[in-house]
Amino acid sequence: MVTHSIKEAVLMADRIVIMEKDPGRVVRDMKVPLSHPRIRKDAKFLEVVDRVYAILAGQTQSEHLELGTAPGEPGGTRALPHIAFNELADLLENVSALPNNRADIYRLAEELRVNSDHLLRLTDAAELLGFVNITQGDLILTFPGETFADAGILTRKEIFAARIRRLPIFKWLLSILQASENKRVKWEEIKKALELEFPAEEAERQVDTAVNWGRYAEILAYEDNTGTIYLEVGEGIPSTLPQRGAL
Repeated sequence: MVTHSIKEAVLMADRIVIMEKDPGRVVRDMKVPLSHPRIRKDAKFLEVVDRVYAILAGQTQSEHLELGTAPGEPGGTRALPHIAFNELADLLENVSALPNNRADIYRLAEELRVNSDHLLRLTDAAELLGFVNITQGDLILTFPGETFADAGILTRKEIFAARIRRLPIFKWLLSILQASENKRVKWEEIKKALELEFPAEEAERQVDTAVNWGRYAEILAYEDNTGTIYLEVGEGIPSTLPQRGAL
């Protein structure tokens, strides 16, 4: 069970059932071995909170498992998390200011003033984009994550564009646009195609998220009056990033 406050769950519950959001299977049924009343700043209390976050956040796996498959291909298509770019930047900047570019996930909820669900969406997005690795409830910045955190606006857009081009769902969308007349496609057509992978409401959110990400990266544009997604003129500007491993 994902609550809006993991700390509140640990504070009150004697048992916590943790489920995956997709497809909703139980991944852990754990007892909370703490007597009442519980103290939020107690080391044992924080240890349980850390353990719950570690289970929910999981561990970063190999890239082909993390990224999933494109729509229409065998295997699961990983959904794009619905996040705000400024909040993602805040997360990465916060971690970059810590020793060894490493942070306990449970501490970030208070630092960023977001609830547990929202924090996990942010960490999910950061992991999917390759900005962080997750291990034992900790976030560790990768080189692209460090570079993004330290960069200015234009360089952040370049980095973000490079990262989303790796994602199977985004590659799929770009291939449809490249093959379409005038590099344009109706928003509704993309939504209908994604309904084969996601429920209708989630398919709609996925199109919105993909367009928002593409617009931020200056790869995609959207024409509101016609409901049309199209490629930006000059999409594919060469990167001027410092060379230290592949982004």
